Amino acid sequence: MAQSRKAAIKNLLNRCAPGLSDWTVRGLVGSLKIPLAWVNEAKVRSNKPLMAYLLTPLHQAIYAFSENRVYEAFDLYVSASLWNAAHDLAVLELAPDAIVRQDHELLRTIFTRLSGHPIDGWHLRGKVCELEPVLHGVRTYSH
Repeated sequence: MAQSRKAAIKNLLNRCAPGLSDWTVRGLVGSLKIPLAWVNEAKVRSNKPLMAYLLTPLHQAIYAFSENRVYEAFDLYVSASLWNAAHDLAVLELAPDAIVRQDHELLRTIFTRLSGHPIDGWHLRGKVCELEPVLHGVRTYSH
């Protein structure tokens, strides 16, 4: 029964997402206790043009990525619970750069935020965070 209520609420949010104002969202989240992630997901899935709803996390993420603000795009995907998109950015963009810069703290932060969420291919690509103890043992050699 709870699943059918959840589906009904998400369906209604998807239909109404284009017209949700900040005030309405605050009411849904504050008074009705609807998770903000559901509201953000509905906004992301709405079919409105980019300029009309630049405030949706997906559009903000796309724009941030196009402006080379990759971590901001990652953060927006996470805030909308778009775990696969966030994972793709982490593995393809953020992790390689962090490894080159030897920024182990950034690697830990990124993959800790993703850990435990449903992500396609996590066992093939996202388990990098489990290698973190190995990363600390890696030595840099100069030629």
